[in-house]
Amino acid sequence: MGHETKKELHREAKAFRNSFYFKKWHRTYLIQKDRRNKISWNDIMLNRDISKSTLARAMADTVPEDVLQEIENPGHRIKALPSPKPKAKIEPKCEPESEEPIGPEPVVDPAPLEGPAQRSLSAKNKLNRDMNPLEFAEHPTDGLNFSLFPMQRLILKAYYGIPLDAVKEIVAFKGLTEAGMMDSLVKAGKCTWKGEKNYRELVLVVGMKGGKTALAGVLACIEEYSLYKLEDFREHYGLPKGKQVFILNVAANEVQAKKTIFAEIDSIIQHAPYYQSRPAPQANQTTFDFVEERVVIQSGHSNSNALVGPLCKAVLMDELDRFAAKEEGKSSANKMYNSISRNVTPFKQDGKIISISSPMHVNGPIIKLFNQTKAEPSMLGFWLATWELNPNLPLECETLQIELRKSPEDFWRDYGAQPAHSLEKYYRDRAKIDEIFVRGEALGCKNPIKSDGTFEDWFKGNPEYNYHLHMDPSVKNDTFGIAMSHREGAYVKVDMAHFFHPGEGEIDYAMVQEFLDNLVARFPTLQTATYDVYLAVNLYQALQNKGVTTSFLRIDKAEHDLLKIETVYTGRLACYPSNQFRRELRDLNLVTGKKVDHPTENEEGGRGAKDLADSVAGSVVACLAEGEFTEVADCSSVAFEEKWTNMERSENNRRSESSAGSSSIVFGNGRTGGGSLIW
Repeated sequence: MGHETKKELHREAKAFRNSFYFKKWHRTYLIQKDRRNKISWNDIMLNRDISKSTLARAMADTVPEDVLQEIENPGHRIKALPSPKPKAKIEPKCEPESEEPIGPEPVVDPAPLEGPAQRSLSAKNKLNRDMNPLEFAEHPTDGLNFSLFPMQRLILKAYYGIPLDAVKEIVAFKGLTEAGMMDSLVKAGKCTWKGEKNYRELVLVVGMKGGKTALAGVLACIEEYSLYKLEDFREHYGLPKGKQVFILNVAANEVQAKKTIFAEIDSIIQHAPYYQSRPAPQANQTTFDFVEERVVIQSGHSNSNALVGPLCKAVLMDELDRFAAKEEGKSSANKMYNSISRNVTPFKQDGKIISISSPMHVNGPIIKLFNQTKAEPSMLGFWLATWELNPNLPLECETLQIELRKSPEDFWRDYGAQPAHSLEKYYRDRAKIDEIFVRGEALGCKNPIKSDGTFEDWFKGNPEYNYHLHMDPSVKNDTFGIAMSHREGAYVKVDMAHFFHPGEGEIDYAMVQEFLDNLVARFPTLQTATYDVYLAVNLYQALQNKGVTTSFLRIDKAEHDLLKIETVYTGRLACYPSNQFRRELRDLNLVTGKKVDHPTENEEGGRGAKDLADSVAGSVVACLAEGEFTEVADCSSVAFEEKWTNMERSENNRRSESSAGSSSIVFGNGRTGGGSLIW
């Protein structure tokens, strides 16, 4: 059929796309697109004869037979139909005429065609209704045939009130029985189990890659089975006839909604024996619609207003801590939880609310919910690290150890399920800090500055090594930090960690200039000098004139991360004993997970500072810029262990040492930072 103008063609095509016929076909096309490659959008849109009267002919010309079958009988998965074989022609036979009168032919009832409704009824008649949730999840022929981890089985048993096994010892539980493991978790504060009963709400605080998404998919299918196995669940719960019921999965965003729990449910429906014997649901990118039962498993994201209001048998909230944090926003975790959790009210105790997340913050929504489970009888909570839920990822496995070495704080938050505080210690493993000085003594590192403020005679540079300096000049009433380091084999050695204190006045920069001149004279291979404040430009200019490359380097969290991850936690940093440097590292705080700062007051009651910590970080960053290490650090030598023991014994004495041990210079006029120096 021809068209005079493109405008007319566009108008007719638009009318066709908005028609009931096209929408019905397109829905079927989406269902079937993964099963065929026979048809494309152009197959329909290129057909110009799109009037109602000729739609049937147009569809017959362009739509495969399996799609036409689906349009006639919607609600079940269609496999590609074999092309019909041509019928053989049958020649009529000449029968001898019968002398008996011909009577009416007997009426034979045709065999009823089995449509979705008949198949649904047949499946219900064959359904095993006696399985508890755990049996349904694991049953090889009548259930999901899903292989659960031991801890996943324990969670299902605890949530649905299934008796725990007190006889069989389980390897994954280190020889404990299910009852013994539950007792251990309760005593450790990792579970709020209150005895065998059917809980309404489940809160899972779980590390990443532990199997929480798979468990959530199983829980969604269990709740669908709990409706399907009843003769009439609407009558059972007092619901209006024909009322549509949802099993709702809510994620932080649209992509996560499709790729996490919904993808897991899709995999289960495709392979579970339970779903193979009944009509398959109509499916699109976010829903599985069991048409005959009017039960829908739907996934949505926290920004969707459509999720609030529908009648739900179960609500699963995935990664609750990653919902938008704005309290007044429509995707706020608290607001979304309070709104959606009301959707299950008509099902009373059988209405399930399941919240799952890795903890992002100590005051996050999932931690608050877990704390509520301690006092609320209808709520059950579990708080598990990745390796406690997933036996295939033990803590000592190389995969997790690599993540631990990359970023210990992120590792313990994401895998260890230990949330970050708004103000927390930057170095959680303080033993690593002490090892810096033990290692330094074992490698021969010594304090290069005497108590009178002069350099030791032996303090001179080795021409085989490149040295790097960082300065942290004083802005106002702060100390002037300065540190120098070099790489030596598998280690980064801190040659000097020193500070100038202003006392009651200001820093004497002439004295600092004299200090630097002498240092450059002793270390001709001093390569770089960096600074993080644009002060005392004459100091930087003087270093440049002596052939030292100077540059600005701001010391932020990224630089401290390099210091910690690449040298402290890998056993490569070595320094002579310095009380001030050790104290500053121990006092460093991580503020809201983004900033490294010092406290107002340190642990010993003194004024908090991080001048040496910043200075060492700057010099170490320059050392790391030389390239990757080619040698492996030996962190297990006997000398290290002996030094460690001696250091532990003298820790209290070391805390009370004078400030001379931390390399500050005291001058003759009684004020730090003034007077003359003798080198």
